[in-house]
Amino acid sequence: VPTPLKTLDVAGDSRIFTSINSVSGSDLFISTIENTSNNNSFRNNGLNIKAGHSNFNPGVNSNYISFDLPNGTNIGAIAQLDQNSLVYYQTSDRRRKKDIHPTKTGINTLMAIRVRDYQWIDGVNTKSPITGFIAQELSDIYPSAVKKGGTDIKSNPWQVAPTQLIPLMVKSTQDQQLAIENLQKKNQELNLRIERLEKILEMQE
Repeated sequence: VPTPLKTLDVAGDSRIFTSINSVSGSDLFISTIENTSNNNSFRNNGLNIKAGHSNFNPGVNSNYISFDLPNGTNIGAIAQLDQNSLVYYQTSDRRRKKDIHPTKTGINTLMAIRVRDYQWIDGVNTKSPITGFIAQELSDIYPSAVKKGGTDIKSNPWQVAPTQLIPLMVKSTQDQQLAIENLQKKNQELNLRIERLEKILEMQE
């Protein structure tokens, strides 16, 4: 760029490439974007990505961020859903799955999950409590929705992936709907029996 608009201004394609090994989950990244202003009187923004289509074409989902393994295998993307929103896709291709069978989890698992009200120790206390999960508690019931942390709660805290609960909620809803339909069927049968008894009583009068 002849006259850079910013400290780093790159026109055209660019690539950051390196090969590093990290001992923990937080000590090494190939790139870090920092805004260290930390001024509560202003916005301290991080990254702005301009991509996609202003006039959205439903047949072309542009990726804002694509996630690939080192061998090139794609595992997800943040993409444009329409002219006003984004969506996070996770790979769920049947061709990459095996041993497929109905899940054993369902309404009983969901009912065992504890939902808590709380305030953050290092946050601004609000009049209304925050509602959510405690990662350590959720791990005991549904570990696939939890990333276990380490001893340092600042750099390596326990974390929750709420989207992992969606399949469980769908299955629980299906279980509940099946129970409702069974009750409705039994109720219909009871109503029919009552109607028959009423007719018998009417005939005897």
